[in-house]
This record gives sequence, structure tokens and C-alpha cells, in this order.
Amino acid sequence: MTLFGPVSPHLWGPPRAERHIALWKPGPPGDPHADVPDPQLLRIGTDEVADAALGLLRPVPTTA
Repeated sequence: MTLFGPVSPHLWGPPRAERHIALWKPGPPGDPHADVPDPQLLRIGTDEVADAALGLLRPVPTTA
């Protein structure tokens, strides 16, 4: 799982695979090198992160 702040995951996102999740709140671009966390990143709540992480722990169906 990857959290994205000022830069869209379409530009710097994880591989497109079933076991990857990109969490992002769209908005105006910010500075990814700033000294403080980007406001876009801070909009991703802990409940959203926990739900996404728990979703990754569920078994992935296999094809026969």
C-alpha cells in the first residue's frame, strides 16, 4: 500500500497489480520535498488506511 500526497499515483504509483493499493486525495499539486507533510497526504484518514491494509490481508481467489 502506498499513500500519495501532492503527486498523483498515475505519475508515480505502484505497479498495477492486485496486491497494490494507492491511496490518494486529488487536489492542487504541492511540493513533495517540503519540510512538512503535504495537506493532500494528511487528508487520508487512519480508518481508510486500516481498511485498505486489512483488505490486502484477505485471501486472493485463485483460478483453476
